[in-house]
Amino acid sequence: MRAVFLQIFLFMLPPTVLFAPQVGPLAYYWFSWMNPHRLVFISLDFQWGKIIAITTLFIWIFSRNNRSLIWNYVTVSIVLLYLWTIVTTYFAGFQDAAFDELQDWSKIVLMCIISTALLQTRARLHAFVWIAVMSIGYVGVKGGIFVLTTAGNHVILGPPGTSIAQTNEVARALLMTIPLAFYLYMHSYWKIIRIAMLIVTLLLVLSLIGTNSRGALVALIGMAFYAWLYSRRKVRVIAAVAVLAVAAISLMGPDRLSGLTERFGTIDTYEEDSSFSGRVGAWNYAVDVAAKSPIVGDGFGTFLYGYRKAAHSNYFQVLGQHGYIGLILYVFLCAGAFFYCGGIISKTKNRPELYWARDLAFMLRCAIVGYLIGGITKNHAFFEMFYMELTMLVITGAIVNRELAKIVELEPSNEDLALAPRPLPSMQ
Repeated sequence: MRAVFLQIFLFMLPPTVLFAPQVGPLAYYWFSWMNPHRLVFISLDFQWGKIIAITTLFIWIFSRNNRSLIWNYVTVSIVLLYLWTIVTTYFAGFQDAAFDELQDWSKIVLMCIISTALLQTRARLHAFVWIAVMSIGYVGVKGGIFVLTTAGNHVILGPPGTSIAQTNEVARALLMTIPLAFYLYMHSYWKIIRIAMLIVTLLLVLSLIGTNSRGALVALIGMAFYAWLYSRRKVRVIAAVAVLAVAAISLMGPDRLSGLTERFGTIDTYEEDSSFSGRVGAWNYAVDVAAKSPIVGDGFGTFLYGYRKAAHSNYFQVLGQHGYIGLILYVFLCAGAFFYCGGIISKTKNRPELYWARDLAFMLRCAIVGYLIGGITKNHAFFEMFYMELTMLVITGAIVNRELAKIVELEPSNEDLALAPRPLPSMQ
């Protein structure tokens, strides 16, 4: 019976977008990450994401009531990178594979741009964050509980047949969801929701550890250190982490932790690890490709079909696929997003009514830090969640600018003060 109701609900989503276009991006990302159509007993293996994306685009184009697109440094950088990938696809060495990847990348960019137009209110942005946390949290909570009950003796995998099915893919999704879950803990109204989101955050961390991804673990440590570095309660944070570590050991038992400690103990022996030599080989291949074609690279698919192995780095992935120009555009995008977060934090520093935006910008900056660190040894340069969170960042900045403009309009100008009637002199 539950499966029947879920199927009816899924079929009703595309028509709903016709009357409420803002539902389109939320439904798209829900289908992309949680894959609800795979949770029913009778699998509805349609291309739901593409159907909703096309419907949302159609309604947005012909609707007059939606806001215009947000253009700033981040969105312009995304579009420039996208346009350059079109050029490199034309010169790609593996045309069919390059065109297939370009289609997926086009869908990512399209939904990023449309989302900036349809989700320009705080309520819609908050719903956007909730969709991301619930979708990945569904996997992370189950994985975290599984780690607790099995002591990490089994590797956590994502839903089969999805983009996060493998350990590294689900690990990077969990990594970038942790800051968003913590933001909901900070800014949820109901206390029970805050407690629940704190538990979800901890389970996401456990699930990430259970993926057996050493690169994600290093990225998590780097992200946590960055957050701690700018925390106002450093001693309390260290004490809380110590208490949680002791609680985890007591629940799981020291003997049952051996599966995790042995697994991550190989980090310090990376030079003897065959995977490290494989990474170096992939990086050398990217440099060789860029040496032969420094402007456009070899296009999408060069690692899969030319080297027949993964790139093992965001930066070498972009270098080999899109040349030095593509790498420059990608680095400028990442750096610009990082500093754009700082701009939002500075603008909202003395505005208590905008502290929610300050905290969201900081959490997104933490996610960017984790993404950049993880990208040193894992290739996810065109990972959709990264661009989804950049979209959240762009919308946050637009809302902040709009709210600050309203405040400036309400404040009297110098000319208004000069024309204002002066008070009568005191008679005393």
